[in-house]
Amino acid sequence: MTTISGSERKAHANRVNAQKSTGPRTAQGKARSRQNARKHGLTTPPDAVEVARVVRLLMEDLPSGMPPSERAARRETAWALAQAEVQVARVGHHIARVIDRLDDRARRPPRPETVLRDLERTASLVPVLFEPKAHRFIRKILAVYTRDYGDLAGELRRLDRYLREAEARRRKALRRWLDTCEAQNPETKPVST
Repeated sequence: MTTISGSERKAHANRVNAQKSTGPRTAQGKARSRQNARKHGLTTPPDAVEVARVVRLLMEDLPSGMPPSERAARRETAWALAQAEVQVARVGHHIARVIDRLDDRARRPPRPETVLRDLERTASLVPVLFEPKAHRFIRKILAVYTRDYGDLAGELRRLDRYLREAEARRRKALRRWLDTCEAQNPETKPVST
């Protein structure tokens, strides 16, 4: 009779388990798993059709006799500015959706177990009111709200970072746009940003 060592049994069990866990098998499961890492899509480039629409708006007032090289420079800066504008709008749209979810959550009638839980939390905070250090009380209140709204608050923090980055890109692109316009029309005064 041959004996199998523990590591051989473990290796065999790993091989058997590996055959069972091959990932999603249905088309629906595969489609869902493709979206696993996607949170909001804000790292993808803006939609080219939307950017082109904004570029058309920026380029419609160009003088007809503008040389092709100046027109190309203006179009390049217009494209960068349009991308930044579309990105700011996309982030703003996502922020509005999170705020709507916060609002919906605040307006939703509470379930009885939620009311009881909140009453227990509030009762546990009453003794803290009489503590000499008020910051402890504030921390405990924040902990209560973080439990209820922490997921959305974290999402807003992350979106705020994307918004600041998009606004910085927009400021830079707007400066380039204004510099290009000023270089092509030296008699106009520059607008400060």
